[in-house]
Amino acid sequence: MNFLDFDNFIFDFDGTIMDSMPYWVTRPSAYIRYKNRIPKPDLDKQIYFFETLETAEFLIKEYGLEGTKEEIYLDMENWVYEEYKYNNVKKNSIELIKLLKSLNKKLFILSASVYEIIDPAIDYNHMREYFVDVYSASSNKISKENGDAIKYLIKKHNLDKSKTILLDDSPRVLEVAKELGLKTIGVKEDFYKAEEQKIKEVSDAYLSLDELYETIKETA
Repeated sequence: MNFLDFDNFIFDFDGTIMDSMPYWVTRPSAYIRYKNRIPKPDLDKQIYFFETLETAEFLIKEYGLEGTKEEIYLDMENWVYEEYKYNNVKKNSIELIKLLKSLNKKLFILSASVYEIIDPAIDYNHMREYFVDVYSASSNKISKENGDAIKYLIKKHNLDKSKTILLDDSPRVLEVAKELGLKTIGVKEDFYKAEEQKIKEVSDAYLSLDELYETIKETA
């Protein structure tokens, strides 16, 4: 597949452009350290859904946090919004974005994360100017995994599906994108290592953004 034959590139954000999956796994202990407490070694394994009232109540009881569960929940949420942008971008992801833009490709972000998370990270890393649209499925109450968000973006911008590539690390999103007639690039991500074979099956190419950058740079 010659990537330069395509006009439109739809990027996932979290775990694709941003090297942020470890952040989601370790945020309970990171938040407790932020509150000047020492997290127990198994805290990150105890908590799967972080931003919930139940988690806030648990942390109050276990670590003596001051405030009601509603206040702690709000503090946790605001802390996530503030801290996320400091995650690293994946190697050569911004260089890839700049290269594609210089080749007159249309670039889009389609994220499952809310705008409160993705917007500060985009601005912190000076990426916004390269994208035609930055769209949060969650903030707009639709789903990537059932294809509704993908169909919405295609219709909104009148994209030719035969000239559009979607880049994602989620096997389900890649699968539904193929079903909709898009070409897909499965982006390598350690978080989905156990599903690597499935990702390969539903992707027209499987590589890191660094590898994609080097490939396009050589052929441009």
